Amino acid sequence: MATRWQTRTRPLPPALPWARDHFTATVAVDGSTLDALLRKTGLLRDGQGGVLGGQMAGLLDVISRLPRHVWYEEDPHAHDQRFWDRILAGLERGMLVLFDLGFLNVARFDLHDQIVRLGSTTTSQCAHPVRLMEMISRGLYQFTVAHHRGNADDPIAYLAADAKGLGVLKQERKNRSAITDLLYLTIPAPP
Repeated sequence: MATRWQTRTRPLPPALPWARDHFTATVAVDGSTLDALLRKTGLLRDGQGGVLGGQMAGLLDVISRLPRHVWYEEDPHAHDQRFWDRILAGLERGMLVLFDLGFLNVARFDLHDQIVRLGSTTTSQCAHPVRLMEMISRGLYQFTVAHHRGNADDPIAYLAADAKGLGVLKQERKNRSAITDLLYLTIPAPP
């Protein structure tokens, strides 16, 4: 499959050549319950039976669309979180990893929502602040849904088109110092 992919000439969506140039690889992680797959593919006809054949997860190279790793868990009720140790073992430094909210694990990655300005210098910065983590993740989920419906092809264009509605753009607070002052109220005084 990898050899056949090398000979393909199908153009990539615009975001993928950029990702290829900036990361060692772009991979996506996803999981599914096997009986849902059996029903979708028609191997389990007419929704008969309670098969629940287990849970699987995979690490897919987004550019080549080829699997890098596939894992299986016998427990059909296993949560996507159960796969993280195996996923992390399959990752390399410099990869861009895409995953849905089922894999979001704040404690594991110590993720938090940050407000940032895009651009490398103050003169080239984006005019609007952007939420770095959670809302981008949610927006990418919304893009995926729109993409499967045939309503979107480019994730960046999709996020930009409804940035405020998706919560990607964050309104600046008028009096930021007052909020900062309130934070001191929650910090206990030293003994």
